[in-house]
Amino acid sequence: MRRVSNRSAATPLAGVWALSIVGGAALTMFGIWFDGFRENFHVVSPSRVYRSAQPDAASLKRRRDLQGIRTVVNLRGAWAGEGWYEQERAAARDLGLEHHDVWMLTHRLAPPGELRRLLEIFDSSPQPILLHCRQGSDRTALASALYLAAVEGRS
Repeated sequence: MRRVSNRSAATPLAGVWALSIVGGAALTMFGIWFDGFRENFHVVSPSRVYRSAQPDAASLKRRRDLQGIRTVVNLRGAWAGEGWYEQERAAARDLGLEHHDVWMLTHRLAPPGELRRLLEIFDSSPQPILLHCRQGSDRTALASALYLAAVEGRS
């Protein structure tokens, strides 16, 4: 007597389907990782402060949706009339985000008034906050250290 298997003829397709799900998840995770790498996105203080390179409108939306960003701090200062600046302000407005400009330099300490302004933004703006400059390295590092020391009391 021949034994009847419980396996259906579609079983090989189930393996392909499972592989496509795993592959799709891996590609999605790679895409999120790559975007974080390209944006130079990092956590300064979980759910409070993040830092990145210059975001475009899609990056701001993604960070609002994924990290709940409510405030954007542009450490490059105000650049009225420049395309990147006008696009950033428009995207922040359209996404319902607060937007602040603080003028910091890459090669020397920012003026004391700008550092005080940054501390005021940390104190009064809704969190999470996204700090950014052009590449997300020098100015965001200083602003991040200032936040950790002045606001969280960390060394």
